[in-house]
Amino acid sequence: MKLKKTFSPAAPPHWRAHHSSEMRFWLFSLALLPLLVVNLIFHFTEMLRLIFFSIASGFFFDYVSFLLGFQRFRFDTHTLLTSFLFSFLIPFGTPFWAIVAAVFLAVFVAKNCFGGWGNFIFQPVFLARASLFIFLPESVESFREFEAISNSFFHGFFEPHTVIAANVSALAVLLGGIFLIERRLVSWKVPCFFLLSLCGLSYVMGQNVAGIVLRGEILIAAFFIVTDAASPIHSFGKILSSIGTAVLIVFMNHSLTTVEAVTYGVLMMNGVTPLIDRYLPNRFVWVKK
Repeated sequence: MKLKKTFSPAAPPHWRAHHSSEMRFWLFSLALLPLLVVNLIFHFTEMLRLIFFSIASGFFFDYVSFLLGFQRFRFDTHTLLTSFLFSFLIPFGTPFWAIVAAVFLAVFVAKNCFGGWGNFIFQPVFLARASLFIFLPESVESFREFEAISNSFFHGFFEPHTVIAANVSALAVLLGGIFLIERRLVSWKVPCFFLLSLCGLSYVMGQNVAGIVLRGEILIAAFFIVTDAASPIHSFGKILSSIGTAVLIVFMNHSLTTVEAVTYGVLMMNGVTPLIDRYLPNRFVWVKK
């Protein structure tokens, strides 16, 4: 009996995953639920506004991409995660037009124009965040004023009167990160090397370790950003990239705010990712002789 071909072959390398890509994005979104609950307690109206405009803009630009032939689906689950995560990393009070413009860069330009998830070079969320520094330069001043008064251990884990939603509770982000590791969505090695490198370098450079490491945006970078599709393919490359990101953050933190340092550090290491994938050995496939 001749079997009917029911699938289309994809380009190698291939490896087995415990979750489909769609389920993976839903679980990443679920990991943000503790942070969402804390923000709804202290910033209910503003948090809902940021989430609504971010997700609505993301789905709109996803549909535009579908109409233009950039993708095969009207709506992408990765767009939901991108827009949802972006709403935690922008300042409270960000105007509607700035959110739409930044989401356009994240979803339409950085993601869909490059072929969608797995093909983009620069992390869409942080690329959109960097654009806000151009659209809203006054937001950088608000970050600088906030960092001047919130460098203690307690403020790092819980700060309801902060500028962005990610920094309301670093503990909530940490719980989400532990969930991702327990579900085997991310390897524990990458965030650990990133945070340990950040702690060690911050201490050597004489910076406030608690004021830098115990921030929600740093922990989001550790669990959600340096482990995503814009990072190197194999595990050793991801670890090397996470250490490089930590080095860039510490050195840039001398003249920039932590928010700017994290954003630019991630984007700069994204640009080095193709070189890491090219010149470091690929460890996906083992062949037994």
